Amino acid sequence: MTKTDYEKIDKVITRYFSYLPLGNNFSDSVHDFKFEYKEQLGILKFLVDESILINWGEHGKHILSPKGEEIIKIHGGIEKYFENKKKENEEIIRIKNIKNEKLINDAKISKWQVKTFWYVFIFGLIGGVYAVYSIINSVLGESEEQKIERILEKKLQEQDKKHKASTYQLQPDSLSSETIDDK
Repeated sequence: MTKTDYEKIDKVITRYFSYLPLGNNFSDSVHDFKFEYKEQLGILKFLVDESILINWGEHGKHILSPKGEEIIKIHGGIEKYFENKKKENEEIIRIKNIKNEKLINDAKISKWQVKTFWYVFIFGLIGGVYAVYSIINSVLGESEEQKIERILEKKLQEQDKKHKASTYQLQPDSLSSETIDDK
């Protein structure tokens, strides 16, 4: 449709909007616009097919549908209505594409999770057993301070033994050739 077609349709819709809550005969409504007969039929067919006008009563009367009211009140005309519908459809398609892409990525991640589950499970189990062992060992076993004290005591005992052995060697021997009287 061309811009002039949209303008003509907007005139008709606006006219029917002014008739609310009543309707009117289509040919009477568009008589002032001086449309050709073929144009009138084309516009009427378009408006009825798009559910902008609905049949009302007898003798070919039509009334503006809620969709037609929306076109006038919210969109300000049929051209802007179709532009907004086009944008909405593009947005719906974009959202569907995003959802499909998300499903594809979720499927890839699920495959990866299935393949790596047992490796991660065994690694976690080993780590858990080691953690339990460490906790039990720290509660029941000796602490670091106790280990250090035990090691120091052992070293001190070894030093005492070495010291005693070295001092024992310095004492005069009773079997030695020199006696204390000789001095």
